[in-house]
Amino acid sequence: MKLQKMLRLILLLNWIMLSASTQIVGSGLLPEEGDKDPDAIAYKKAYNFVLDEKWEEAIKEFDLFIEKFPKSNWLDDALFWQCYSREKAGRDSEEVFTCYQEFIKTNKSSKWADDARSNMIVVGQRLVKMGKTDYQHIIANLKKEEENELSLTALYALESIGDESALKAIVDLFETTQNENLKSKIVYLLGNFDSPAAFDKIVEIAKSEGSSSLQKSAVFALGNTDSPKANDALKDILRTSKSSEVRKAVLYSLSNTGSDDVLPFLKEIAITDKDNELAKTSIYAIGNFDSKESEAAIKEIYKSVQEKERKKAALFALQNSDSESNIPFLVEVALDESDREMAKTAIYALGNIDSKLASESIKKVFNSSKSSELRKTAMYALQNSDSPEIIPFLEKVAISESDVEVAKAAVYSLSNYDEKEVLTAMNNIREKSKHTDVKRAVIHSVSNSSQEGATIKLLEDWMQKESDPELRRLMVYSLSNLEDDRVVPLLTKIIKEEKNLDVRKAAVSALGNIDSPEAKKALVEIIKN
Repeated sequence: MKLQKMLRLILLLNWIMLSASTQIVGSGLLPEEGDKDPDAIAYKKAYNFVLDEKWEEAIKEFDLFIEKFPKSNWLDDALFWQCYSREKAGRDSEEVFTCYQEFIKTNKSSKWADDARSNMIVVGQRLVKMGKTDYQHIIANLKKEEENELSLTALYALESIGDESALKAIVDLFETTQNENLKSKIVYLLGNFDSPAAFDKIVEIAKSEGSSSLQKSAVFALGNTDSPKANDALKDILRTSKSSEVRKAVLYSLSNTGSDDVLPFLKEIAITDKDNELAKTSIYAIGNFDSKESEAAIKEIYKSVQEKERKKAALFALQNSDSESNIPFLVEVALDESDREMAKTAIYALGNIDSKLASESIKKVFNSSKSSELRKTAMYALQNSDSPEIIPFLEKVAISESDVEVAKAAVYSLSNYDEKEVLTAMNNIREKSKHTDVKRAVIHSVSNSSQEGATIKLLEDWMQKESDPELRRLMVYSLSNLEDDRVVPLLTKIIKEEKNLDVRKAAVSALGNIDSPEAKKALVEIIKN
């Protein structure tokens, strides 16, 4: 009985606060006295018209304020009082309703949001009485939002009490409300009760609640409890649940416990469960432990399972640990060319480990492999390496590699680096490579460089040296991709002096792609001449 009275009091106090805020205009906060900021002065001027109930003047001043100070700390205040002034001035009710509606939509965290919602309900009821029944549905939703907010306030107050009677009130609300968002918050609160009854209720929700979303919320709440029974309850839910999403949630909750005791269970699921997706989730969950025991478990899973998806998941889980201790195992898989798909996955996993040893291991795989596909994969895997020796290595491969696709992969990987040495390497590759396709890759790649000035100078030098019209045309397009006015004089010169018509046409198109006043001016001059 005492609890029910307290709950009613909480609801009553909230309702009084909500209602009073829109009745007392003078309750609005004002800038401090002496605040000389232009926006503070302008806001005070507009707000004083509200205090004087000069609504049209207030509307005008708030409109000016909003236009002039769109980033002011007083913007949400101004937007609210703008709507309020329109309402009091007798403006069209639909206009006022829309004004409050937009305010709520864009200022959800404002101190005026509740006031705007209450005022909007009043205006909406007025519109319904005028025969505009479309507003009835909106009003109903708004009232429901208010009721839910009040219920939540009461819930948090009950949680702070924390006794069995408070727990009963929370459980009763869970059973009676139809609002799933409110139910979800109740599940979270139950997880904060150090009570066997609360724990049992969470387990019940996880097992039998009709909504899988709420079941998942209960599962995560169990994972966050300190109860020694949580792991056993989660394992039981995984065995009995028919929902794949709920079972996945169980696996992640088990991994969040950080207890190595659950590793054998997760490993068993990964190896034996018939659900491939669940098995993969279990593998990733093991990867979250980031321990020697979890790494050993993942390697054992890789060797035990036949399904490629599970094997891939194991390799990805190892790469996410970013541990050098996994490198020998990944190299072993990468060099096993009997399964190219797994070998490629292992190479990419090595590339995602931020370590000089990982980069050296990829180079070892590259030098040891006879597969063009795996060698190309090794080139791409090196693009994320921070090792300073990688740039000269990629340059050497691009120049000397007989397999054109592998050489091109080295060029594209090289283009992901932003060091000054890259442009020097690209220049050497263009000059020394025997393959036209590799030179094409170089020309295409340099246009992505962030060093625009050096790139323009390099391309200008190449234009003077290169005799192949097709490569010259590609250089022109690379210039246009830089979208820099500094290339305009060079493109203009090419249009005037170039002998090959296709190259000249490419230069004209390039000027059009730059789309700047300088480029347009150059095009006009070309047309005149």
